[in-house]
Amino acid sequence: MSTFDYRFLFIASSVMSACTSWEPEAIEAADFELSQTESISTSPQQVEYYEAWLEARTPSDHVRATLLDSEGFSWNCVDVEHQPAFRRGTIARARMAASIIDEETATGRTVSESEISVRVEEALTLSSGVYEDIDADAARAAIEAALMESDSAEPDLEGTDSGLDTGENGPGSDQRGDMDISGICPEGTVPIEAWSADQIAARGGLEAFLNPEPPSWYWNDHEYGTARDIGTFSGGKANINVWNPYVERTTEFSLAQIWLSRGTGDDLQTVEAGWQDYFLRTFSAKPRLFVFSTSDNYDTGCYNNNCGDWVQTSSTVSLNMTWSNFSTQGGAQYSNEYRYWRSDSTGNWYFVYDGETVGYYPGSLFDSAGLSNHASRLTFGGEIVNFGGFTHTKTDMGSGADASGGWTYSTYIRDMHSRTTDPVYLDFEVDVISTEPGCYDAADHYSTGENWEVYMYFGGEGYNPSYCL
Repeated sequence: MSTFDYRFLFIASSVMSACTSWEPEAIEAADFELSQTESISTSPQQVEYYEAWLEARTPSDHVRATLLDSEGFSWNCVDVEHQPAFRRGTIARARMAASIIDEETATGRTVSESEISVRVEEALTLSSGVYEDIDADAARAAIEAALMESDSAEPDLEGTDSGLDTGENGPGSDQRGDMDISGICPEGTVPIEAWSADQIAARGGLEAFLNPEPPSWYWNDHEYGTARDIGTFSGGKANINVWNPYVERTTEFSLAQIWLSRGTGDDLQTVEAGWQDYFLRTFSAKPRLFVFSTSDNYDTGCYNNNCGDWVQTSSTVSLNMTWSNFSTQGGAQYSNEYRYWRSDSTGNWYFVYDGETVGYYPGSLFDSAGLSNHASRLTFGGEIVNFGGFTHTKTDMGSGADASGGWTYSTYIRDMHSRTTDPVYLDFEVDVISTEPGCYDAADHYSTGENWEVYMYFGGEGYNPSYCL
């Protein structure tokens, strides 16, 4: 873990002054400020350094095409050897420089470029992290090796189910959720989310943009409806039902995902993937595909391609994309398969979406106390964040229906399997956990249907005067 403290006070004084008490009006005013997309008291020097970080992350001379979705969000198709994962040194320096500018601007102090340069190099010297760029030839070789490994080391990929269920001996039939995006990247390039300096400024700075957490004076709580298995795992897979949940505040989120984790306390390490509706992070009111990993119990960690931890191999699956169809209560149901598996030879953790290897987290990110050798917990389910003060908000987990709603009403995760270190896929051993059962819950089920087998329902609507206050 780096000794350079990336975190700092990132909410501008205009937002702080809007919430000096726990009155609902004050909370709503602050929430409104956090939802804005305009710059919050940002200096030209800050914008210059945000743009430098964006260029470090996706160099413009290596962008070959641009993809769009129906909301106008875009992805740059970047030469695979020039993606963020191979530019960790350049990105780290640009990030540290922008963070220094943000910190000093907040205090009203002007800082010179020479001072910034000295402080960045001092921070890198003290850091235990590895911040080096990888040259193009080595990067291309790494991608080729990863693609070869993902094709040969996971032989049952070709035999995996299609993500479509016949309904035989299961609750019903679902369809595959389709990506809402204008196309795929050209061969030799990968899609990287395109952000802007204005979006970074709207969150109060680069660290706030990369680690979107509302201020500590917000009343907050993470709540779960999950199914968990304890053991020794090299992966797991399941089909996750996709919904477009109601999220009351822009500072809250609702997600459904797979977690693989190991370690305790500061040594907790995870790899995660799923869909998340989180305006504060994505500037979108729709759920979007994400991967996430932490190596130090969420003290650091990053979504998708923002920090250079994730290596993208697919030109066809775009992280942060949304879907063109969502499940409806009493109507059509959509799901997609999410799979993580660990390579014995490299220690890389590969993520596979509907049979397509999207990319991997390098084994070098993890240690022997964590995910270097295996995972000890495999979890599926839903999570929300409640920022409702003394009264719970009405943010949906999944569909908003609790687990008793069942087929076409509750959110489901079906065909849940764990991957042993042999490796063999086994039916998931379920331990259901509902942290706030009056607000959100989960229930496990079993079926002889080939595409259902072990499955779960979960969800809830949040605030209810009878049982969720």
